[in-house]
Amino acid sequence: MNIMEGHIISFAAGFTIDLILGDPHNMPHPIRLIGNAISYGEKKLLDKINDIKDEEKRKKQQIKNGRILVVCLLLAIAVVTSSLLVLSYLINIYAGIVVNAIEAWAADEFRSTNGQLQWIITEALRKAKRLPKKKRPNTNDENNNE
Repeated sequence: MNIMEGHIISFAAGFTIDLILGDPHNMPHPIRLIGNAISYGEKKLLDKINDIKDEEKRKKQQIKNGRILVVCLLLAIAVVTSSLLVLSYLINIYAGIVVNAIEAWAADEFRSTNGQLQWIITEALRKAKRLPKKKRPNTNDENNNE
């Protein structure tokens, strides 16, 4: 079995599990959680600088608070991601290896895990020559006016 077939099998298994279990409807998507955390952090940090009268000091404090927010969010995301990885290893060694491999591969190519899975699917479709052809934009109007 070559690497691409292994990826296709992994994706098919993940897709099947997602169809069976699906996303919990009572839980928000992780991106929404991150957005809510940003909004909450901005509100708390902005409340602290509203009392500053000097515009230059306010700008400096705003930049400082923005940096604090970014560092806190990145640390929180790293802790959650690491926890999920540890949990997947506790469930099953192979589940941990698969999750670790996908996360590492995505990180190496500066993609998200979802982006990496999308790339795997696109490459598999391209190799199987089943990728839909892109439609060209209609340029007839421009050509007829010349």
